Amino acid sequence: TVYNLIGGKDALLDALMECLFLEVKESIHEESGDVVTRSRALWRAGIAPFIAAPEYSRELMCLFLSGAGGAELRRAQDVRYTALVIELVQEGMDAGALLDIVDAEQLAWTMYTQWVAQVIRWARQDIGLEQMIRDIDRGLCLLLLGVTTGDAHKGVVELLQNDARVTAPSSSAQANNDARVQRQKR
Repeated sequence: TVYNLIGGKDALLDALMECLFLEVKESIHEESGDVVTRSRALWRAGIAPFIAAPEYSRELMCLFLSGAGGAELRRAQDVRYTALVIELVQEGMDAGALLDIVDAEQLAWTMYTQWVAQVIRWARQDIGLEQMIRDIDRGLCLLLLGVTTGDAHKGVVELLQNDARVTAPSSSAQANNDARVQRQKR
């Protein structure tokens, strides 16, 4: 098999994850905008292969998550991706888009683990691809809602309001949302 030519399944998986990481890193450094825009771009770049080839990506993620030799690789990926998110969070703090009291590392790990949790749900087939995309985006916005300021905060609120309209919440949830919107307008 092909993976025997490059040192086994773990080596192949490591090479694939390295390629994905480098693509994500490159794409985020090319993205402009505030911390919200760049954070959303990061996770979208991270799931681009899932969208392009969902069945292959799901199998790859299951191998990545369950492989005995993958624990070290998973830890390394966690650290590398979180470092990217820490960089974004720190830039957001420097730009005044995040509260000064934010612990950049803790927020970054929380954002990253929220993303990973949704990917795991998708890989286990608990949710579909579209639901994973919505849940990652919604979760990120909910996390940023409490720590953003100024225009970044307004952007998060707008994203959540648009998401609420798209996902058509229950009538009671819609009534609560409408009441909140009215209070915010006052």
